[in-house]
Amino acid sequence: MSESELKSAYEAKKAKLFRWGAWSSVALSALLIPIAEPLGAQAVTQELSRIRPHIPSPEQLHLNLPDSASEGQSFQVFLGWQNLPAGAKVEPTELSLQWEDTDYSGKKIQSEKKLNISTFHQRAQITFQSPGAHKLEIKGPDGSLWHSQTLETKPFQASVFPQNWEQHQDLIAAKGDPKRFHLWVNLHFDPKNPKQRQYLQITFDDQILERLLVSSGAVGHATPQGQYEVGFKDFYPRSAKYNNTPMPFWSSINMNGNQGEYGFHSLEDGGYLYLLGRPASHGCIRLSRKPSLETNPTTGEQFWGDRGGARWIYERVPEKTPVTIFKQALPQFAYQDYQGFLVKQAKAASSKS
Repeated sequence: MSESELKSAYEAKKAKLFRWGAWSSVALSALLIPIAEPLGAQAVTQELSRIRPHIPSPEQLHLNLPDSASEGQSFQVFLGWQNLPAGAKVEPTELSLQWEDTDYSGKKIQSEKKLNISTFHQRAQITFQSPGAHKLEIKGPDGSLWHSQTLETKPFQASVFPQNWEQHQDLIAAKGDPKRFHLWVNLHFDPKNPKQRQYLQITFDDQILERLLVSSGAVGHATPQGQYEVGFKDFYPRSAKYNNTPMPFWSSINMNGNQGEYGFHSLEDGGYLYLLGRPASHGCIRLSRKPSLETNPTTGEQFWGDRGGARWIYERVPEKTPVTIFKQALPQFAYQDYQGFLVKQAKAASSKS
């Protein structure tokens, strides 16, 4: 066979092989297409779920609340999503937490917190300023109700002596910003229905630190109501008006420039402790006195001190702190008066013996 004939035969065989390969590719593609199409659609769907944000529904909202809360004490609310598509990114959604409350002066208020929730959960700090059942509502971007839940709030107990003396020692050294403190004095007392006692409440950043039983002015010596502030202080003054009576741990109430007539203080004798919670003074706000044996942490030296309510105010609450004096009956009130304190101490002593 000549060289030209060999070349022609090679080209013919090459063309035949090419045609067979092309038809094989077409056949293979025809076989793979039914399998590849759903796999491709699934991949596209998964990719879109990662790219396109998921818009959540009210049914996917998850709310986590504590079993109960305490009046004037903050707690956390957790919000997030559940039952989301695998790998989904959530469209940022603005939700509104709303609840009705009664503020520390007895006025009805409507409270609200805005939260912008995306893929991860969010938390919010909430404080109920009154005891009882509170309904917490969550509303969607269009204002529609997405979720509601009721939380029971326990009352903060009023007492004769401070309950958390050691806990708030740091307030002495800090000297405090008066704008972060507030003193609330509720003069309400009904002798025919004495479920509530007169008290002074100390708040810091709107959280209750202490609620202490007090005595305000008796008949003919009414304590003025209004908005005032803490004035000057004196460790051991005496009353020029009432028989030179000692008034330990005096913190004056600045009533529009008058700082000498009304104030917070204790007395030397212990008999007045039985009257705390009801009107008994000449117009001032009487608080407890509680002698104590203290120890200097640096030297170990012991000395006589005081852990009563008047000293708490004297040492920890700065001048210019706002003072609100009002009269308001509360729907719920818990307290331990001096008689109750003595009974509890006696029971504790007998259980140890």
